Amino acid sequence: MYINSWTGIVNWIKNMKPLAIIITALLGALLALYIAGPTNYTIEGLTFSVSALPALTGSTIIDLSPLGSVSSSTHTTPLLLKIKLTYIGTGTDSAAAEEAVSSIQGWNNIYEGLISFIKPFIARQIIIIFCGAFLTVLILWRCRLRTALLSGLTCAALMALLLFNTAHTYDIEAFKEPVYCGVIALAPQLILEPGDFMDRLEELQADTRKVVGNMSLLMSSSNGLSLLSSPIEDGAFKKVLLISDLHSNPLGVEFANEIAAAFKVDLILDAGDLTDLGTSMEAEYAAKISSIKIPYVFCPGNHDTPEIIDFISNLDNGVVLDGSTINAAGIKILGSADPMASSSEVELEDSLVWNSLMQEQAEALINTAAEEETKPDIVVVHNPQAAQKLGEDFPLIVYGHTHQQSIIINNETILLNPGTSGASGLRGLYSDQAVPYSAMVLYLTDEGLAAAVDTVKYEPFSDRFYIERKLLHSELRKQQVVINEDSLAEDYVSEPIPLDETAQ
Repeated sequence: MYINSWTGIVNWIKNMKPLAIIITALLGALLALYIAGPTNYTIEGLTFSVSALPALTGSTIIDLSPLGSVSSSTHTTPLLLKIKLTYIGTGTDSAAAEEAVSSIQGWNNIYEGLISFIKPFIARQIIIIFCGAFLTVLILWRCRLRTALLSGLTCAALMALLLFNTAHTYDIEAFKEPVYCGVIALAPQLILEPGDFMDRLEELQADTRKVVGNMSLLMSSSNGLSLLSSPIEDGAFKKVLLISDLHSNPLGVEFANEIAAAFKVDLILDAGDLTDLGTSMEAEYAAKISSIKIPYVFCPGNHDTPEIIDFISNLDNGVVLDGSTINAAGIKILGSADPMASSSEVELEDSLVWNSLMQEQAEALINTAAEEETKPDIVVVHNPQAAQKLGEDFPLIVYGHTHQQSIIINNETILLNPGTSGASGLRGLYSDQAVPYSAMVLYLTDEGLAAAVDTVKYEPFSDRFYIERKLLHSELRKQQVVINEDSLAEDYVSEPIPLDETAQ
């Protein structure tokens, strides 16, 4: 009996050996690709490191450390392509690099240089894969040379197929909707205004010389939000900073002010809950909002009170939405206060009464728009339930309350939630997960159409900004429907909150 059991085990091991060799070959190929795959190319005095590694999703990352990085989902194959600027020459080389990036011809040379290296790069990756698989199988299994060669050729063929499909599905237009991570002062430079991806190339090229010349300054002052000016021509789009749920956090006001200054927005639109208890003492911290000489439009939330409404109304740049359409910076905005803003209470236990109040608020705004015979560019309410009831009547709705950023596009209706610009206020300190500061920068055309939105998140512990561009207008956006975007900061990801929940 023991002999039969031992024989069975031996036979099982022999049968599993081919699978074990394949796994060994794949691991050896991946290890070789990780160690020897990144390849340096020097073009116009700039050195780039190019690598390709298997990943869960297909994307391209352009790493301009310490400036930050720009990435986008550019292909369908599970491969991560990374292009990293590793060295800017000094002395003569530095001058040549500066001259290269300051002219269109210089950038054309860089682009053409990278293109010319594609075939050698692919060939190198395939050779590395083959050698890694071949040597790993040969050394670990001490098998016949034929088996090791077959393992190497198999892995090389798989890599070649992966690279071919990547090239076939690659879409450079995906960079119209990039994700930016880094110093926020550079976001307006590295992420161009929507619609100007190619048209504004010359301006970006001209300003790159400034970026190169300020590398050392940037490294020593990376916390500043106004190191470099924006190369984007003012007035191409009307820009609205969307904030919400500051909840008495003075750092949230600083966050909003810095975003407004860095992106040179035309107005600030607050979807409510400026405070926690609604006292005038809490509102004093928000006086700094008036330091930026642009309109501050406020839609009171359920945590706000009549005292807060009066305080904002008395600010030099404060405008409180009261149920009628206002014109701020040439943008027509309609909105009204949360029903609970008229009292000291922040919520109702009776869900039927609450739903009735939401319905009344929505109907009042719809009737106002009909009576005024004017179509607002933006409609603002605090609660998502009211926003949901307005979805069929207005093209662009902004709300807050959930402390969760979201972008919802339903047919031609767009609903935006900037999240919590005060990191949930004091309650954020007691949260199980660290809460990031969040906001949005909305781009409107001269006709009042929502062209794009930048979702902004700031991680206070890592001191990093994350910015992602989403195209909104149907003629611009790559995807037809965007539902409840997850948080960009992976450590802070939580399940998106449905529109009909009211928990804050």
